[in-house]
Amino acid sequence: MKIKYKAYTQNGEKVSGILDTESEQIAYNILEKKQLLPYHIEEIENKTFEFSINISFKVKTQDLITFTKQLSSLLNAGIPLRKALLIQKEQTNSKKLRKTLINITKDIENGSSFSASFSNHPSVFPEFYLRLLKVGEATGNIQATLKQLSDFLTRKRKTSDKIKQALLYPIFSLSVALFATFILVTYSLPALQDLLDQFGGTIPITTKILIYGSGILSSYSYIFIGMILILISLFLLSTKIQLGKIIIDKFLLSTPVVSKIIVSSNMFFITNTLSTLIKAGVPVIEAMKLSEYVLTNSQIRKWLTLVTEKTSQGEKLGEAFKSIQGFPSIISDAISISELQGELTETLDGLSAYYEDLTETAVSNTTELIQPIVILAVASVIGFIAVAVIQGIYSTLGAVN
Repeated sequence: MKIKYKAYTQNGEKVSGILDTESEQIAYNILEKKQLLPYHIEEIENKTFEFSINISFKVKTQDLITFTKQLSSLLNAGIPLRKALLIQKEQTNSKKLRKTLINITKDIENGSSFSASFSNHPSVFPEFYLRLLKVGEATGNIQATLKQLSDFLTRKRKTSDKIKQALLYPIFSLSVALFATFILVTYSLPALQDLLDQFGGTIPITTKILIYGSGILSSYSYIFIGMILILISLFLLSTKIQLGKIIIDKFLLSTPVVSKIIVSSNMFFITNTLSTLIKAGVPVIEAMKLSEYVLTNSQIRKWLTLVTEKTSQGEKLGEAFKSIQGFPSIISDAISISELQGELTETLDGLSAYYEDLTETAVSNTTELIQPIVILAVASVIGFIAVAVIQGIYSTLGAVN
């Protein structure tokens, strides 16, 4: 979104401009880093529909993990910050990260602080990443903070990869089935139909169905292809539009098998992020707000926002979680007990480990459930086509005899 702002400089001068950012909160953070005091911020509404293709290459999570881990090791080895950044610039495989490190090094050489230099690149480094760097710099323990960040990102990536792998098998299997169907219908069926037309004979019902379906696909192929492309485009567009994403996320949460994976993985993201941030010295309320950025489901993000609002109004964290329907009761119960015992981070660590294992189990069970269904579907489609073709061939041979 585009946000228009008016602010005062440190000298009391009025300045204004437009920021292209994700939210008003991020706009406030950017202005604060520029040492500006905003007195008016508003979102600019788009009056006309604009269609544009914007290709931007993001830094891969693995590249960010490798950079963070290696930078921590270099600083622990006593290598100066500037030298460590230059080494990482030469070693990274990401062009965007390399360019970013060049700019960060220049900012540091010009007198900017470590965290402020990183904060100029919010498209590369997540908000919680930048906040932790700021805390680590304030406490004088950048190396430990970087190690903490690399461990956190590694666990998050591991969980996300397992979910993606669970989806890869059915997509691959169905793609193979569609390709095989296309080959059979395109090359085998026309030859069979020519034989049937030439020699006659009684056409089996399965062959009739296949010929009829193939005729429809051939006659209206452009329409079918167009409809598929439109549906795919609408789906991709809906994921970029807030309303469309909300509808999709609500639907996924209501889907029996998928919802378990989504809930357990997002509970892991919440507890793991909260634990990491609170251990680093980030206040609970701010840690809650930053945790919203790591969630993959907009509906669960909305629930967490409500919890944050209740907590900021003085309600205990455990009670706030309990008051919002959707969060598992184990979350509110465990946090309520930990608040009484003063062991919040330990409880969050235990919950994150529990939900990490639960997510892995849910993904594994879902994969085991999907595999036979996909195999049965693929076998049914290809089997039907094969039977229809073979029966057509036999009917042709019978007519010849």
